[in-house]
Amino acid sequence: MPGPSPRRRPTGSSPGSSSASLLLATTMGLFGLGAAASQAGPLADAASPAKVAVITTAGCPFCVKVKSALRGAGIEYAEIDLDRYPQALDAVKKATGQLTVPQVFVGGSLVGGADRTIAELESGELQARLGKGPGEPLPRAVKSALQKAQPEATEITAVDAPALSPERMRAALEAKRALRGAGAAGPLRTHRVGGGGPLCFLGGAGEDRCFVVGEGAAYLAEVGAVPSRQDGLAVVGDMLKGRMLQVVCKRGPAGSPVDWIVRFAEDAPPPVLGRPLNAPFAYVQQGRPAVEVSRDLRRRMLRLKGEFLSDDGSRVDYGGMRASPAFAEFAEATAELQVVDPSALPPDERKAFFINIYNIIIIHATVALGAPRTGGDRLKFFAGAMYDIGGHIYSADDVEHGVLRCNRPSPASLVSVPLPPAKSSPACRTGTPRAPTSGRPVPPRRCLTALPPLSLPRPPQWYLLGMPERGPAPFKEGDPRLRCVLPGPVDPRLHFSLVCGAKSCPPVRVFDGSNIDEGLRLAAESFLEDRTEVDERRRLVTASMILKWYRHDFGADERGMLEEVTRLMRPGSEKRLALERLLESAGGVAVTYSPYDWGTNS
Repeated sequence: MPGPSPRRRPTGSSPGSSSASLLLATTMGLFGLGAAASQAGPLADAASPAKVAVITTAGCPFCVKVKSALRGAGIEYAEIDLDRYPQALDAVKKATGQLTVPQVFVGGSLVGGADRTIAELESGELQARLGKGPGEPLPRAVKSALQKAQPEATEITAVDAPALSPERMRAALEAKRALRGAGAAGPLRTHRVGGGGPLCFLGGAGEDRCFVVGEGAAYLAEVGAVPSRQDGLAVVGDMLKGRMLQVVCKRGPAGSPVDWIVRFAEDAPPPVLGRPLNAPFAYVQQGRPAVEVSRDLRRRMLRLKGEFLSDDGSRVDYGGMRASPAFAEFAEATAELQVVDPSALPPDERKAFFINIYNIIIIHATVALGAPRTGGDRLKFFAGAMYDIGGHIYSADDVEHGVLRCNRPSPASLVSVPLPPAKSSPACRTGTPRAPTSGRPVPPRRCLTALPPLSLPRPPQWYLLGMPERGPAPFKEGDPRLRCVLPGPVDPRLHFSLVCGAKSCPPVRVFDGSNIDEGLRLAAESFLEDRTEVDERRRLVTASMILKWYRHDFGADERGMLEEVTRLMRPGSEKRLALERLLESAGGVAVTYSPYDWGTNS
């Protein structure tokens, strides 16, 4: 039987804008700070505050599931978003001992997460709790922490095209009509762009209805649309600023768009693997700090994803997301990454930046291109889903293995997809090409071809020998992306920040320098608690396949991996204590690994 159909949730003009104001009113009403409590729709009357409180984070499917169940049962609830009230996290942990969300409270006591709450709704136990009379839903310590907390500003920073004056907009539109209506005599033609800059690795394929910025400016002057070529350059510049044009290839001197190859936005083909997803629009404003940009993009994506979750939280309508104006706004907002420089960030902020970026790339590529279905598709997906960050190309593989894992080989490279040798192309001979995935140096004035169709070459010898850690590093000597590589050793907790638990979500899902250590600790504790089973009688540990794939990030051998897992588990938890007893006692410990579920939630 098919599951519930995903649907978009009603919002304001931007993702999360109306829900943010509703959440503030909800929370203030719950704690007697001025507004009324809320149910999922209109605000409830201040005289009858909600008896249920739900602690959530943005984009959490299990939070959506439990809220839908409460609405279905006709139960009012107040929602507290930990993204907005991060100061309350410590009080919540102390009060409940729980590390994940959602957390549902009634009468000052914890009911549990999504599964427990839904079970109590179905049995009538939760309704019986509510029937015992009025009472504050939250424990006193949590309520007190929230009363003291100042809501953090989590609204998305608008990234709009620079406003043009009416006169300049008219001139840009007239120039557009002149260029598009010129026919064969005009500058629009097919360009073969096989290299020459960070965006020019399109495999020598013909790109239709494009023009060189300088040639377009000269044509406008020639036909009298503008007084001079310099005026033409200014008008084309306005079209770039107004995002009428998309960039096909950045070539020529840095900072000068005269030699760029561009096309009108309506002529752009759909996105493909192997091209930066954030490259079509050139970002022409001054960029904000790198971590701020990544944090805003991550929040924007989480809220957007939340709008297209099914009521039970199990499915995402990626097609609906792809067609939505909000996703188009998000995609344009990613262009700001072109002008940020994460290499100068302190290690913790750099780690937070690239964890956010990895998660953004994966969802962006899934929405824009579709989820990979086979092992071969996945190899191409992680190597070909990429962003232009500060003028350098980073694929998802580059971010994970090159930056976050301290330039260590990918354990998934049993089948490698090498880049072919660089080839010259007469249409694009300037600039400094950069390999999008391998970081392989490319000789000056030569062009880099695209990723070829997936082939199945002979596996590298280190993988045949069972020693993937001795495979080639993602970034080679001289690669400018080496400046962003995190100092070793690898922090194994990062693997738990790139995934979501099976039954709950880590409470910190948007990282910055101030919360990265706490966020990674909580992500590790919640993941390992959920995905690890310890059978003391049989001396058997069942662990996630992630620990097998990345064993060398956790320890030199399997026992070292188990010791590190024990250290990362929540202190005092039953599973940690059981694992400690096994490791301290005589005899070996067997480890089995649960199959990894590559299924999508679409």
